[in-house]
Amino acid sequence: MKVDELDGSLRQFFEQLKEHILQKENPQNYEFTQREIRQALNLSKSAQYTGF
Repeated sequence: MKVDELDGSLRQFFEQLKEHILQKENPQNYEFTQREIRQALNLSKSAQYTGF
C-alpha cells in the first residue's frame, strides 16, 4: 500500500503513466507529449490536466 497524500484517481494516473514510460526503449531519457499520454492512457484533456 502506498502511503502519501495522493487520492486514488491521481495515484492511478501516475501508476499508469509510469507503466507507459517503462515500456519504452530508453525510459530514463524518455520525453513525451501531453497528446501522446492522452492517447496512450485514453484520457480526456480535463482528466489529464488534473493529473499534471
